[in-house]
Order: sequence, then C-alpha cells, then structure tokens
Amino acid sequence: MVAALPKNLDEDGFYGIRLESIGGLGAHLAGQVLAEAGVLRLGLNGSHFSSYGSEKKGTLLKSYIRFCSPDQAVRTNCPVERPHLIAVFHEALIGREKVALGLRSDGIIIVNSVASPGEMKERLGLPGGTVGVVDAHGIAVAEKSRPNMAMLGAVTRAVDFIDPEAVKASIRETFGRHYPHLLEANMQAFQRGYDELRLE
Repeated sequence: MVAALPKNLDEDGFYGIRLESIGGLGAHLAGQVLAEAGVLRLGLNGSHFSSYGSEKKGTLLKSYIRFCSPDQAVRTNCPVERPHLIAVFHEALIGREKVALGLRSDGIIIVNSVASPGEMKERLGLPGGTVGVVDAHGIAVAEKSRPNMAMLGAVTRAVDFIDPEAVKASIRETFGRHYPHLLEANMQAFQRGYDELRLE
C-alpha cells in the first residue's frame, strides 16, 4: 500500500524536508533511514543526500529528503529550498545560521531544545507555521544514543503520512545489520522522540 501524500506539495510535486545539523550528531543517518522507510516500505518515490564541509564532525551539515508519488521520477538533486519541514539538531545553530530560511508559511520546524514551542517561535522570529520542540539531547544521554534517533522520532510524528512502524523497521534493518548492540537504545530514543515532541 502506498502512503497518501498531503495536498500541499510544492510546484514540482514534492514534499521536502531539510535537516540542519552539526556533523557528528547523526543527521545524515536519520535522513537516510527516513528516506528508506518512505521509498522501500511505504511505496513512495524519493531521494536523500547531505552536504557538509570537508570535516564531517563539527562542521555544518544539511540533509535533504524529498518524497513524491511513485509514478513521478525524481530528476533533481539540488537542496530543498522551500521545505515543508525543517529539523534543527542543535539549538546553537539558531542565531548563527538562518535555519528557518525558506520554510513554507504552513510548514513545521522542530528544534532540539528544552524551551517551550512558544519561546522557540519567538526566538526564531516566525510569523506563522508550527513550531515543535523535543529534548533530543536529554533523550540521547538517558538512552545512551545520539540525538539523531530522537529527532527522527519527532520528525516522523510531525510528517503524518510516514508510518512510524515503517521507520522502526528501517532502524532495525540499519542497526541490526551493522550495530546490533546499539539497536535497543536507538529504538527507545526514536520512540521517546516520537512521544515527547511538543507542537504549537
């Protein structure tokens, strides 16, 4: 069964997601898992790629995911400039980078923060849209994981056409194959990110 995409796709027929991060927090892997869940398990067509500086850890990283209907070809590999959803993996990026740049007026931005959604909306200076917060860092520390799986859980909850069970299956495949000893911690972090996201 193919997941039902929302009506507010962009002019090219895509639903776009941009992950704003610092290298080493696992945003590339989170984007890869999300894209695989949508394409391999939910029957959508899509693409994923990341761009980062010469050093992978500690430099700015942007990861881009696009979804479209299965009968549409993905013929672009340029950055997602008008995303439906932005996820900010580190609160320190706010103020230093234009993390909300291009967010659609009906879009969603999720920030790894302990602040309230209202406080975060004020800090970001957003006139509209929906703001979500999740303490991905706190979850990662508690679950002995990285912030990426908690952020992936929050993103999955916000993107209502993505079935969380499909994402969990992709997490199991990714970690079960390469890092079986990390699987349970990452599954717990994903679920907590999904459950603990606060939207406003």
